[in-house]
Parts: sequence; C-alpha cells; structure tokens
Amino acid sequence: MIISNPDLVNSTFYTCQHATQIHQAAVDVELDRKTRQCDSHFKCEQTKIETLFTEWLNSNRNLAPIIVVGLAFAESCVGIGIFVSGAFLLIATTLLLNNDVIGLYQIGLLAFAGAVAGDQVGFWLGHRTGPGFHHSRLAQKYATQLNRGEQLVLRHGSFAVFIGRFIPAIRSLVPALLGVSGFGTRKYVILDIAACVTWAIALCILTLLGSKALG
Repeated sequence: MIISNPDLVNSTFYTCQHATQIHQAAVDVELDRKTRQCDSHFKCEQTKIETLFTEWLNSNRNLAPIIVVGLAFAESCVGIGIFVSGAFLLIATTLLLNNDVIGLYQIGLLAFAGAVAGDQVGFWLGHRTGPGFHHSRLAQKYATQLNRGEQLVLRHGSFAVFIGRFIPAIRSLVPALLGVSGFGTRKYVILDIAACVTWAIALCILTLLGSKALG
C-alpha cells in the first residue's frame, strides 16, 4: 500500500521521533537515578570505613607510629610491596592528621624510617641472592614488573633509586635489582636516604592537602 498523503507521512514520522525522544529521556533519567544511588551507596560505605578506622585510631593512639612505619615498610619491602598499595599509607596518614592523632612532622619521620628500612631489606636480599634472584618464585610470578624495574635500572642507573621510589608498581623491586646488579652498598645507602627524604616530604604535602580537603 502506498501512502499518498504527505501530511500523514510527516505526522507519523514526527510521532515516532517524539516517542523515541520520550523513551530516551526516560532511560537517561533512570540511568541517572541508578548512578546517584551507586555513588550514594559508595560514599556511605566509604564514610563507614573511615568512621570505624577513625574510632579505632582514637582508641589506639599509641599504635599510630606503628601504623605509619609498618605501611611505609610494607610498600617498600621486596615480596610485600607488590601487594600493598601506596594509597593505604596516604589514606592512613590523612586520617591520622585530620583527627589530630599524630603530627605532620612525626608522619614524615616515621614514614621515612619505614621506607628506608624496607628499601635496605630489599637491597640486602638482592645483594645476597645475586643473579639467583631472577629464578625465584617471586621473580617468575611478577616477570612483567621485574622487567620494568630492570629497564629502569639499565636506562637511568643511579637515578633509578629516585625514580623507582615514586613508581608504586616497581618501588619494592628496584632496591633488590640494584643489589643483584652489584651496585655499591655505601653509594646506595646515601642515594636511598636522599630519595626517601624527598618521598617523605611529598607524602607530607599530599597528607596535608588531603586533611584540608576533609575539613
């Protein structure tokens, strides 16, 4: 059947177009509602976790130094750092400072101490195991990260100590790789201390900004 009335054709077309627009608008409204529900739920859960953590910290203020040192050490130590995100330490220090559990100066010193300790353990293990480190279960399981760390060391040499400290994915591997390479112990200790001081200052700045953002 051929429709010869142009007005009827146009009317049908605009009706369909209008119906499509109404349907799309309804879909957008529903999607926006669900998105706001998800965001609200996430923020609620996040607030609960922060509240529980804050309450625990307030009840165990004497453990605050252990928390900072422990997290800084864990994210720096070979074999542990791969599983510990640097975000944990930043979240912890921000909450600790925001709730006046510990001061910024103390956070910097404690984080520095933990970072240096973790790096030195990794360097010592790499120096002790030598090339055999590449045949370890850890090296085989995380070959991609290990390769990135090796490329960093080969490309930047001594500067890898500084650069690696600010790359979470390979932070804990660089000290061990430098130890494996036969890097001088005294030289490494000096460079690592300088790198950890720089990193601790950066952590304090981010912690202060995070604390101010929380209000």
